[in-house]
Amino acid sequence: MKLRRKLLVPTALLALSLPLTANAATSFEGVSPRFLDEVKYLEHRGIIQGYSNGLFGASGTVTRAQAVAMIMREIRVMSANPPNPGFTDMTGTSGFYKVVSESVSLGIIQGKVAKDGSRYFDPNGSLTRSEMAQILTRAYKIPTDRRDIGFKDVPKSINAKDSINAIVLGGASMGYEDGTFRPYEKITREHFSVFLARLLERQFNPMGHQFIPDEELDLDRPEVKWHTEDELAIQENEMISLLNSKRKDAGLFALKADEQLMHLANIKARGFSEYPNTDHAFALFEDFYESEFGKKPSGSINITEVVGAKDFPTVLNNIMSTPEYKHALYSKNNVKIGVGAAQDIDGTFQWVLFISDEK
Repeated sequence: MKLRRKLLVPTALLALSLPLTANAATSFEGVSPRFLDEVKYLEHRGIIQGYSNGLFGASGTVTRAQAVAMIMREIRVMSANPPNPGFTDMTGTSGFYKVVSESVSLGIIQGKVAKDGSRYFDPNGSLTRSEMAQILTRAYKIPTDRRDIGFKDVPKSINAKDSINAIVLGGASMGYEDGTFRPYEKITREHFSVFLARLLERQFNPMGHQFIPDEELDLDRPEVKWHTEDELAIQENEMISLLNSKRKDAGLFALKADEQLMHLANIKARGFSEYPNTDHAFALFEDFYESEFGKKPSGSINITEVVGAKDFPTVLNNIMSTPEYKHALYSKNNVKIGVGAAQDIDGTFQWVLFISDEK
């Protein structure tokens, strides 16, 4: 995704609904008290506005074009002349044409394919929950390679399956109590506003995620860099070198990177980051070790996980500011180390460190 820059499009075009009165105070009559803060948050940030009669229309369905307009209003990216997406049902004079065109160029939407192979957007069509999942994961770069939630009504054949899993793991939507997601259900204006607010602001997200940094709310934002497995492995080895440099400064020998401890730390870091098939990574270390290698560890493990850190200095500060971690790092009895790193679903890093006195 290109760097985000200030929007260069008329305000009325990007409003959640047309017609509207931009300066009129919005009445939130009909908005569930449960979601009122989320809706007011988006209005405060200028992402949504009410109708010309001053009402928000919470129970009304949101159209595909309106949903895209909300996202583009938040992202604040707009070229002077975005490429023509080639949709058969939109022209340069169509409402929402510029925001739809820009969102296509950014990969946020792809449109629909007609029987004759032509592509159209269906701007006035009601947005469904599965379509919501797809456009939000694309817009905010939410990883779609995490575990399968297993919704009863989301078979593997649904194209949006990975996006649905990602949006739930990202904390935007929790699905329904009966174990369904209802992918083809139309979304109301209120619910789409809530889903978007949960991705933008941690206080609304039940899983504590936030997909844009606080300091970048009013700035141009570059996309998050997602690291490959090889790049993560390089960072893990660099972390070991950094920790050993601290031991060297203290006159101690270097800890040896241990293959088994690296393997365990790697799995557990990914467990914290919601990768598939890692539930067992949360067991007690001795049980975890035995489940992987068929035996109990012969030595003791003196340091466990340091999670939720963005960079090396943060991890190092966490270790140095925690007495038991610092003691483990500088212990003369410890000889081996394992480090695992993974990116969480919101782009932050999870680190796991194991240091052992096992010979």
